[in-house]
Amino acid sequence: MFRLFVMMWAAALCSFAAVAEPISYQGFLNDNGAPANGVYDIKFKLFDAELGGTQVGPNVDAVDYSIVDGVFRYDLDFGDVYMGQDLWLRVFVRPGDSTDSFTELLPRQHLTQVPKAAYATVAQTAMDSFWEDAGGGRITYGTGIDKVLINRTNTVAGFEYFGVHAGTTGFGGMVMSTEANGTPAYAYGVGNSLKAYHFFRQSDNAWLLWIGGTNVLDIDSIGNMSIVGGLEAGGPVNADAFVLNAPRTLTYSISGDTFRSGTSTPSIGGDASGGAYIAAPGNAWMLAPVHLPQGATITALHATYLDNATGNMVVTLESRQITGTLVVHGTVSSSGTSVSVLTMSTTTISDPIVDNTSRGYHIRVSSTSWPGNLLLRVFGVRVEYTVNEAQ
Repeated sequence: MFRLFVMMWAAALCSFAAVAEPISYQGFLNDNGAPANGVYDIKFKLFDAELGGTQVGPNVDAVDYSIVDGVFRYDLDFGDVYMGQDLWLRVFVRPGDSTDSFTELLPRQHLTQVPKAAYATVAQTAMDSFWEDAGGGRITYGTGIDKVLINRTNTVAGFEYFGVHAGTTGFGGMVMSTEANGTPAYAYGVGNSLKAYHFFRQSDNAWLLWIGGTNVLDIDSIGNMSIVGGLEAGGPVNADAFVLNAPRTLTYSISGDTFRSGTSTPSIGGDASGGAYIAAPGNAWMLAPVHLPQGATITALHATYLDNATGNMVVTLESRQITGTLVVHGTVSSSGTSVSVLTMSTTTISDPIVDNTSRGYHIRVSSTSWPGNLLLRVFGVRVEYTVNEAQ
């Protein structure tokens, strides 16, 4: 079974007229599904109709014509037959060493008044109805509202006007390529005006994004990123734009030396033994500020302490609203006595989303029975929280 893919063009561009102009005929011949190799007889005939009709001019025969890897080229001269009418070319082929009848390659190929590229079989039918030669080396498609889809029949989204599908489950897509020392780019325009583009700079293997004629993003070959007017230039950066792939757990730590008494009874912190405590027996408390990022989610409270006294210690994460209302978010309490330094923890947190716009956060350490010495003291408190954005 033979199959032909072909392009034809005039040796000199002109209308069909009384002066004969050979047609340079170039084709690609498949023989039983593979590129043809060997000697073949090829016969060409012109007709004045797509079906039936009358032959125009003589036969042109290429006898014992050698074809290598399917590719062949032959100049067709039918004489003074071009009189402004449309014509159709019929092509017949058989092996060169055969005396059998020729096989016609269908369909006939349409020649217009100016010989120009004609694509056989499926290519001819698909291209003629949609693509237009707009002159100046431009080819247009449809009216501007049609969809151009390659290897697909449906659009991915309604706003898609050009789409390419790669028939693979692996890596697939479009490639922008230039010659050596070129600059492959992809650009965006509105109203025939260029608005933004990104490109690869070969001199240092960097990728850049330009908007409004200004370089706003530069990523070098090892992944270092420069944001013009932002990180590198010391300008403002919107952290909301840097979203983490997964929530990140962070810790805010408060040393015991940070606590100060919240009552008239003084506290002691920062001595040689570490930790902080109320310096006189009785009921009192200490406070230390907590600074958490806006929008973070509090997940746990941990307190490291020593309790070798009869009174117990309560450590509370609290916030004071601007209106004065006190909110308790999490609490841990000691019990019994121990000569060891211990850590008490809780993951039960109420109202866990940090809101710095309407409240301030602190840690409260209290006891109703401070012994007034080192037997009951707090060494440090840790608040765990998660964030979804870079801090």
